[in-house]
Amino acid sequence: MSHDPSDDTDSSPELIIGPARKGAWGVVKLTSGPPDGLRSVHPELLKADGLLRTGMLALIKRPPRYVERAEACFREALELLTEVLDEPHPRISFALDRIGLCCHMRGHLEEAEGLYRRSLAILGEDGASTEWTDMTLINLAVLLGTQGRRDEQLEVMKRYVP
Repeated sequence: MSHDPSDDTDSSPELIIGPARKGAWGVVKLTSGPPDGLRSVHPELLKADGLLRTGMLALIKRPPRYVERAEACFREALELLTEVLDEPHPRISFALDRIGLCCHMRGHLEEAEGLYRRSLAILGEDGASTEWTDMTLINLAVLLGTQGRRDEQLEVMKRYVP
């Protein structure tokens, strides 16, 4: 799933909102959730998971008020996750990436870059590449490219495994 600037008033380059799989007819049949498949009955984790889902649904709608709503959901989820889980954890990385994407979409590029980099750092250099890691790398590369930081963009893309 991607953000098409022609769909709203956003003039930013296309960003990847989330991995999706299309069926034979080109219709999206599956969207990926966070990379770790966390299964828990812990109340804070259940609430955080609900906030992450709500945020993702808001992101798909795209107008600015929905991006702001998504960011609020992701920030609240991150707060709950960091209270219960130990860093590094893929779910914390996911929440940081999602906040970074919202900041990126809203034009807060410095904050977005920091969040993307923190998300990637949690997974570590040797962390298994997932479609979510790849998506974070691509969005970070887009951010760097729009700022004319080509050398840094190339370094980020070297980590991307298609």
